[in-house]
Amino acid sequence: MKFILIILCVFWGVKRNHSYGSELDTFSECGEDYGVEKYNPDDENHRAQAYIIDLDGTVYQPGGLISGAKEFFQYLDKENIPYVLLSNTGTKSFAGTQSKLYNHPYKVSECIIDKSRIRTAAEAQADYMIENIPPFSKIFVVSGGGSFWEELLKERNLSLFQTWDIKNHLTVKQAEDWAVLASRYKEVDEVHSAKVIVAFFLDGDVNDLEYSGWSYNLIKVCSFLVNKKAFFIYTADDPYNTTVNSKSPTNLLPDPGPGMFAAAIKAAMPPESEADGRILCCGKGGNIGHEYMMERAIEMLRSQGYEGPKDKIMMVGDRYITDIRAGNHANIMSCLVESGCNKISELPYYSTDRPSFWSPAIGCLIPDHANSHDSVNRKPLHKSPSLLEQIELLSPADLLKVWLIKSDRDHCDSFLRFYYQKIIKAKQLQPEKNFNLKDLDSACEILEIKSKDASFIVKDKGITNHDLSEDQFVEIIQELTIEK
Repeated sequence: MKFILIILCVFWGVKRNHSYGSELDTFSECGEDYGVEKYNPDDENHRAQAYIIDLDGTVYQPGGLISGAKEFFQYLDKENIPYVLLSNTGTKSFAGTQSKLYNHPYKVSECIIDKSRIRTAAEAQADYMIENIPPFSKIFVVSGGGSFWEELLKERNLSLFQTWDIKNHLTVKQAEDWAVLASRYKEVDEVHSAKVIVAFFLDGDVNDLEYSGWSYNLIKVCSFLVNKKAFFIYTADDPYNTTVNSKSPTNLLPDPGPGMFAAAIKAAMPPESEADGRILCCGKGGNIGHEYMMERAIEMLRSQGYEGPKDKIMMVGDRYITDIRAGNHANIMSCLVESGCNKISELPYYSTDRPSFWSPAIGCLIPDHANSHDSVNRKPLHKSPSLLEQIELLSPADLLKVWLIKSDRDHCDSFLRFYYQKIIKAKQLQPEKNFNLKDLDSACEILEIKSKDASFIVKDKGITNHDLSEDQFVEIIQELTIEK
């Protein structure tokens, strides 16, 4: 695994993108040095009338909301300003994002954000596949979120989906056979002929029923197909996602992201592949992201009642190669916020992705409060609540939902008993009568648990591993504590 990650880093040249996030008191003050104005929310020439907003690094970072984010959404709601949230995640639909933003510590509003305001790269990719992949095509799917992508495709066109030969595991022999078919694609009618596709629905690591983590053989199988002119479809070019440094929580570190793995696969493709239309990136900044993310987002703004000019829409985000590029390609305003991956001082390395404006953080976009938010946004990021603090929010029924997601009856007894006792103690409750940890069905009946409550998150997150990490456990707890 270490060998693979080293190779991927070489392919991507990750050292160019070195700003993994730091405390908010390191903001640049030199945007003007690069010909980019600092955003002034009180200047009518700057102020947007509608927003398209990135999430990770713009609204939140691992552990909580970025300072000023909640106030910014309060401002949008109070002023009835249209907005759409665009996430380059390849492992969630709108529902997963909706859930995250209504749950501590990422809760941005007292109301659930309507699905008409949220779009993900996974949804964009599903739309592209349904609209462009012919019947009877062969599709090799590599997923970082289990089988949630199947539901995205089925709900869009079940009859077409059922004609496809979809695999999420291929042997080397099967890959060789599919590679032969891919190489013959142009020998027949190119428009109506079945295609061979490699499709990535992931944010970095692989996590489905067939694969747990990247391996040499998985990369080999993908390489066989794309080298013989299979089409390669993926969700985003983000080279990394941030993760918390346990030794220094405000100093974030890079987790390899979809762009890094996509770069490794593209390295195996013939040089003419992109010109031939065989490389297709559906997320913000991708070569078809303009149509499937940005134009759809603008349509969503129109459906909210926005009737203003296109050049008064602003894309707000923290990455040059995704957010700012997407805004520029859509011919709308763009604003780089320095709360995430990139700084305005790095613009010389991204000269073709020049933003209209830059700002320290999203809270600084609120009119009449720019000066006060400068000081607000220099506070450290919110610290993530401890595991015990989050557990104390759960009822015994909620805890069993977590156990249902873990779904390993043979090895969960001590796991469940430990946390169950913590909840009983924290809530000063009496243990449930007849509570039998070894009998899941009986326990569910006693606590009136319906498995569908947990299966919703299983489907959306695609969690299939029996061994939940603490981070996964915390994330699931956060989603299960949504106020009802």
